[in-house]
Parts: sequence; structure tokens; C-alpha cells
Amino acid sequence: MYLKVETIENGYRIFFNNNLLKEIDWLDKNDVIEKITLFFKRIINYYNLNLEGFYKVNVYPNKACVIMVVTLIDDYSYNDNNLDFRIIVYLNKKIYFRTVHYDSI
Repeated sequence: MYLKVETIENGYRIFFNNNLLKEIDWLDKNDVIEKITLFFKRIINYYNLNLEGFYKVNVYPNKACVIMVVTLIDDYSYNDNNLDFRIIVYLNKKIYFRTVHYDSI
């Protein structure tokens, strides 16, 4: 299992292989909400993420991996570890990765 969490301004960027959510039906809105909410409940404690409030979650699934960009929208009206999401799934987006330039070895 591969999962990487990066802290960004007002949120997180999460990368993982698609085996973690392989049972998800990306075309079924209720299934997406249920599975992503369960996913966050599992990783919040493990990675000690400080998630409290209302977040926009942009999800970019493809054949190899899933990328989630989690951005805080509102935390003033939420307290006591309340958590809510607006989940947006981008099914047909191309994903490009920036790599470090390596000199010839």
C-alpha cells in the first residue's frame, strides 16, 4: 500500500495507489461520498491530520493512482472534530507529474 500526504496551504495533497479504493464506483455519487468519508476516517488518526471543518475535495482517479487535493473552505462554524466535504470527482482529467531532472549516469 502506498499513500503519501503532503501539507499545502489550507489543506493537504494526498497520493495513493488505486487499490485503496478499488471497490469504489466513481459514477455512483452515494458510493463516492461513503467510501471517501470512510477513507478519511481511517487516515486521519494514522497520519495525525488536523481535519476539522468544511473541505473541498478534488479527486483525480486514474488507472494507476488517485490524487486528492483537500482544501479548507470553512472552519468557523464547525467544532468538536466535525468534518464535512464537498467532493468533486474529475474522471477524464490528464495528470502530469513534475520530476527532478537527472543528469546522465
